[in-house]
Amino acid sequence: MCLIAWNWQPESATPLLLLANRDEFYARPAQALQWWDGGCILAGKDLQAGGTWMGLTRTGRLAALTNYRDFSSASNPHALRGDAPSRGELVTAFLNSDMPALAFLQRLAGRAARYSPFNLLVFDGTHLLGLQSRGAQIVEMQPGIGAVSNADFHSPWPKLTWLSDQLENHVNGGTSTSAGCNGAHDGTLEDAAGEADDQAGDPANDQANDQANDQAGDEAGYGANVETLLSLLKNEAIAPDEALPQTGLPLARERALSAAFITSPEYGTRACSVVRIARTHAHFVERSFDSNGLLATQEYAFSLSPAGAAAKVSATPDAIAGSMAGVVAGSVAESTAVSMANSRASSNGDHDNIR
Repeated sequence: MCLIAWNWQPESATPLLLLANRDEFYARPAQALQWWDGGCILAGKDLQAGGTWMGLTRTGRLAALTNYRDFSSASNPHALRGDAPSRGELVTAFLNSDMPALAFLQRLAGRAARYSPFNLLVFDGTHLLGLQSRGAQIVEMQPGIGAVSNADFHSPWPKLTWLSDQLENHVNGGTSTSAGCNGAHDGTLEDAAGEADDQAGDPANDQANDQANDQAGDEAGYGANVETLLSLLKNEAIAPDEALPQTGLPLARERALSAAFITSPEYGTRACSVVRIARTHAHFVERSFDSNGLLATQEYAFSLSPAGAAAKVSATPDAIAGSMAGVVAGSVAESTAVSMANSRASSNGDHDNIR
């Protein structure tokens, strides 16, 4: 992943709503979102290294990873290393583990330097935590809106700030009118936040809203909401030069990478994802792309199994450092609602309305 934003509300009926874009070279082979062998992990797969960038289990465990970008010098300790193991195996290791999020990250922290720099976000059903491999720092996510791109958690890169603001606006019931990457708004975010503050403190109202929203999400399978959220991830606006991060790349490259949705001849956004984890069920929607445009939309809705219902592997430091090949999660007998719509965009890339 290269851009992730979330709304973390641990006391609500829907603790986690997450949006993410995965950026990668088009030539790198990948498998679209689907249940892996064994039926416990729902994720896309990197067919070159075998891991994944983000995944969800039947028990509601989630992990997502972004790379850390800093090419400021050849001797930079945060630079990519050709001999490092794939960072995608870290996501798989957490999903195959039954360890609490904090314990898993504490074990991983001592080995984080073996990998090229990364940020790992994990959710164990109770806690949402992150690990920044630079300095092996564990970050506890506070309730509310959070985000990460290719720098430390919550670093105010233009696209991260813009997406965070738009997600907050959406959650608060506002309507976005800004298409830029500079975080500018027309006042609707403030108005929506004010309305939310007016209603805060009324437990009965909060509970009723949670139940209503939860039921609406069930009946519509996200409905218009997922389309709105996916449209946020599709923003191709370029940040102004003065707002660009300084990561050691040429200016033209920094400009191209400043968009939430990246398009270039060889590299770009390969997947837009929306994940919603409620108390008893989850939804995962992924829209995949190649250099010609939209490839397909995968949408899965399923009831969550109780923790421990699936046979998982406890990830030890050795398991994390070793190859994840051969790790097979136990199967779970459960009814799963799956809706898949496959389509191909026309060669002109006009695919905004294709689902």
